Amino acid sequence: MSDPSCQVCSLNEHKYKCPGCGVQSCSLDCSKAHKLNTGCSGQRSKTHYIKLSEFTPNDMTSDYVLLEDAYRTADNAARDNKRLPQPSSNNPHQRLTPRQSLLSRQCTYNGTTLRFMPKGMKRREQNQSMYVTRSRFIFWTVELLFPECPGGEGGGAGVSLLCNRAKDKATVRALLAAELEQKEGNALTRHSVKPYIDAGIDALYVYLRKEAVPANTPTYVSLNLDQTLKSALFRQTVIEYPTLVIHTAPPLDVVIVDCEPPPTTKLVVIPDSIEGVHDTGAVAATEGIMMPVDGDDSDDDVGGGEEPATMDAGDQAAGE
Repeated sequence: MSDPSCQVCSLNEHKYKCPGCGVQSCSLDCSKAHKLNTGCSGQRSKTHYIKLSEFTPNDMTSDYVLLEDAYRTADNAARDNKRLPQPSSNNPHQRLTPRQSLLSRQCTYNGTTLRFMPKGMKRREQNQSMYVTRSRFIFWTVELLFPECPGGEGGGAGVSLLCNRAKDKATVRALLAAELEQKEGNALTRHSVKPYIDAGIDALYVYLRKEAVPANTPTYVSLNLDQTLKSALFRQTVIEYPTLVIHTAPPLDVVIVDCEPPPTTKLVVIPDSIEGVHDTGAVAATEGIMMPVDGDDSDDDVGGGEEPATMDAGDQAAGE
C-alpha cells in the first residue's frame, strides 16, 4: 500500500497529485514548493513512452486529443496562408510595396542581392532602407555589432547599434565616426562601446556578416575603413539590411574572406518598367542606373566634396 502522506512536507495526508511527475502534495503551498524545488512544470507530458501493457483508455484519449490539436493548428495555418496574396510568375514584386520594389531593383543594378523577410518579423519592422530617386542614393539601415562589449541585449555579450540613415556612398570610417565620435546625446552609446572608443577607429577591424551561409560556419567579409558601403555590398546578399561586425582584433572563430572589388567602369542599364509602381517619377529615375564605382561620379555628386555618412533633412524629404 502506498504512503498516503504528502511527499513535500510529510506532515499531512496528500490530496493532490502532480500531472507532470506524479508527486503527491497536500496543499497549494506544497505544490508550489515542489515545482520551485524540482523545476517541474506541472503539466502532463503528452509524448512520453508508455508500455503496451500499461496503456489505458485514458492514454488513448490523450493521444486522440494530441492529434486533434495538431490537425487544428495545421488547418489554421493553412487558412492564414490562403488569406495572403500569392506571387505570380510574371510579377515577382507583387508582395512588395512600391518603395520596396524600387529599392530591390536598385540593389540589383548595384550588384547587391536584397531579400525581404516575412511581414511581422523584427528585422523587417526595423528596416527603414529606401532609395531616394532625386538624389539617386540608397539610404540603408545598418546594424553595427560590437561583440567585445558586455551588457548586450538579453544580458548577453555584445552591443548592437542601429543606424537608420546611412548613405550608400559614405565610407565605413564615416559611418563609424557618426556613431562613435563624441557629440550631443550619445554619451550612453560611447559608454557602452568604451573598449572600441579606447582603441580608436583606425585600429578597428570591420567585417560584413555574410548571409546565406551555414549557421555552424559563420563567415565575415573583410572591409576597408575607406571603402564605401556601396562597394562593400557588391556581389553580397543582404537580408533586409546589412550587418557590420566590429572587432579590436581579428576574430579567430569565424571564416574571413576578402571583399570583392566592384568594377572600375560605369555600366548603364535601361530597365523595364516596374509593374505595380504607379509613381511615374520613381520609374523614370530608375532609367540609366549604374553599377557601383568608387571613382569619380560627377552626375551623382554635383557639389563634390566628402560624402556625409547620413542623410540630411533635404534628402529625407526627397525620399518621402
